[in-house]
Amino acid sequence: MKDLYPVFLHLNKKKVLIVGGGSIATQKIRSLLQTGCEIIVVSPHITQEIQTWLQEKNVNLRMREFLPTDVNDIDLVFTATNDSRINVLVKMIANEKNILVNAVDDPPHCDFFVPSIVRRGSLVVAISTQGECPGFAKLLRKKLETMIPSSYGDFLAFLGRLRKKVKTHCKEFQERQSVMKDILYDGILEDLENKTLNEVQDKVENCISTRLR
Repeated sequence: MKDLYPVFLHLNKKKVLIVGGGSIATQKIRSLLQTGCEIIVVSPHITQEIQTWLQEKNVNLRMREFLPTDVNDIDLVFTATNDSRINVLVKMIANEKNILVNAVDDPPHCDFFVPSIVRRGSLVVAISTQGECPGFAKLLRKKLETMIPSSYGDFLAFLGRLRKKVKTHCKEFQERQSVMKDILYDGILEDLENKTLNEVQDKVENCISTRLR
């Protein structure tokens, strides 16, 4: 198997088809709700949670078995049915239209794999085993969750605001790069582990104030 190319997708206003309405489909929908995509579910049966999302107009429902026409005008497809025959059919039809498909827990019928995620605000750490053993990725995720505190997400938001300030003051790319290198000083991760968030932010702000005088 060739190495996979890791990416983060902008799905805002994209149409995402979910084939299946059980617990696996529910988990998949839950992870997609914050992306801004339009979610279309195809299944003769759905969970109560999907029913709630339907009532809240967070998903659209085609309450029946999958039809080939369901992939029309779709940007991305997930199959979550535990039926390999459906996975084969969906992938074949979708690929004919150059649409990528993920079949949950069915690597041979996947065009891409969804990584195990550690999320701290805008900080996202993705772990993939390229379909070899998703369970091992989940174990690593649990370990990383204990190592990456929520304060990292807060600090990243702080850095994002500073970066905008640097862009305003420094018109040349090399100058901006030099300032950001000073802000992200050696030992900053150790400081985040051993000092309070406010202490680290004060140190960084003092640094940038000196550089932008």
